Amino acid sequence: MSEREKELKIHFSPGHVELVQEDVYTPYRRVLVTGATGLLGRAVYKEFQNNDWDALGCGYNRARPRFLKCNLLDEDAVRAVIHDFQPHAIVHCAAERRPDVVEHHTEAALNLNVHACATLAKEAAGIFLLYISTDYVFDGRNPPYGENDAPNPLNMYGKSKLEGEREILRHCPGAAVLRVPILYGEVEKVEESAVTVLWDRVQEGAESCTIDHCQQRFPTYTRDVARVCRNMAETALQDPSMRGIFHYSGKEQMTKYEIACAIADAFNLPSSHLIPGYPPQVYPTPGYPPPTDQQPYPNFPPGPPGQYPVQPGYQGYQVPPQPPYGGPVYGEPPKNTVYVVEQGRRDDSGEQACLTACWTALCCCCLWDMLT
Repeated sequence: MSEREKELKIHFSPGHVELVQEDVYTPYRRVLVTGATGLLGRAVYKEFQNNDWDALGCGYNRARPRFLKCNLLDEDAVRAVIHDFQPHAIVHCAAERRPDVVEHHTEAALNLNVHACATLAKEAAGIFLLYISTDYVFDGRNPPYGENDAPNPLNMYGKSKLEGEREILRHCPGAAVLRVPILYGEVEKVEESAVTVLWDRVQEGAESCTIDHCQQRFPTYTRDVARVCRNMAETALQDPSMRGIFHYSGKEQMTKYEIACAIADAFNLPSSHLIPGYPPQVYPTPGYPPPTDQQPYPNFPPGPPGQYPVQPGYQGYQVPPQPPYGGPVYGEPPKNTVYVVEQGRRDDSGEQACLTACWTALCCCCLWDMLT
């Protein structure tokens, strides 16, 4: 869908200059993407822009020259952007997503993860607002989780995102929340993704490196998430019942160790220095609360001493059977399908990316560009 507009252009030819009026087609639908400078935000912006949407991306520190610089903590600035652009949809990707940073800079993180949500939601009357949240709102003890299951975040990051969800839905009842797990995609630096950050460990082939091989993750491609965001926005323009909480995840189950081995294989690098790690003796790590009598972590089965760490997330994890002690299964993996589910609603459109299949074509190219 597009609108026809007239635009004046100057045509040059030898010995002649002519001012002509040409038809210009501009997208009818407008979307505002916050956090457009980030890993997911860039993919979301491109997805809408490439599919007949007039997309406006905003950021802050890395915004210019490509995107609009907007401080989401400035209510007047947010109000002005929405009033001037008049979006049909807003995809709110901006967030402080690093658990250790949230833990050590809590006030600043809460301002972005919670208060900015309230500001956007208050200004989004008549606009479809889609908030990107996380599986960290769950504690991972009884997976898999549905949209109606009670959240129980373990760290401040999960708590802040849950509060952001509540602010969004409280001030904008017609909004939607999309919870996603660990993401990978076209990175500008390896630290952008919890997947690509493993590159440093892979390339350090001279020294052995222990990487977690217990907690199951479901790496999800940012372009897949972006496609889901666009599908939800387009549906919402026709169907106001597209609101509430949704879950989306990749279908490929991998530990960090398996992800690191996939990276090594893609680069044709040795992986013999990568050592599969099992429940640590010292826990928790920064960003996770210590166990208490009221909220103990599940004890690891007889074998090596220590407590089994809880992996936040609606998918949870399995304990891989490792002789001689093995271990129980904490929850079942999700069904082998691409899904966005709410009240029986599904998104099976398009092919979902497979980490092991697309790694060379995507992340490796980005990494190679940065390294050469």
